[in-house]
Amino acid sequence: MRKYFESIDHAILEQKLARIIRCRPTLELCRRIVASSEAPDVQPAWFPGDDLFTPAERARGLPIGNLTSQLWANLYLDRLDHVIREQLRVPGYVRYTDDFILWADDKAFLHACRERIGEELERDRLALHPVKTCLLPVRCGVPFLGFRFFPERAPRLLGECKRRFERRMRRKMAGVRAGEETMAHARLSAEGWKAFADYGNVVGLYRLYRATGFG
Repeated sequence: MRKYFESIDHAILEQKLARIIRCRPTLELCRRIVASSEAPDVQPAWFPGDDLFTPAERARGLPIGNLTSQLWANLYLDRLDHVIREQLRVPGYVRYTDDFILWADDKAFLHACRERIGEELERDRLALHPVKTCLLPVRCGVPFLGFRFFPERAPRLLGECKRRFERRMRRKMAGVRAGEETMAHARLSAEGWKAFADYGNVVGLYRLYRATGFG
């Protein structure tokens, strides 16, 4: 999705919550949490039926770090799951929050699915990412959740994840040298990233890091 958490529409989310939560005090608490989490810098977006002022009239955005945001972000796309599995009947489908993959042997069918998904997302005031939404054969490797997955070998870490880690560690080491950060805290950050990266084939990457001083 394009700017998924920042784009979640408050009114639509509250409608979805009201369909499954019958306890009025709980629902009111959810509404207060939603209302307190508008993203201040979200870019305006127009959808079919909007007028010039519609984006300014609709509150949007959830903070990524909140536990409720993770749960509600999954709920927000529940209808899309049913469309893909029950109406489009895609042979293979997996979704993690706003990242999802469809598998099929028919390229024309997948192109049609992408068009239908784009239309369905507009109903929830969302849009597919213009660059990251792509159609490709699995033999080339499928980018998903920070890795590139292959049919018969271990996944490889995506370059952007590696570069993001390197930028973070440079900032933390600069903080250590300036006395603004402890080495123990910087090490915890590196160990957390390593626990994530270990899911892929990163032996060569770790060897490179040790040789260049990141280890």
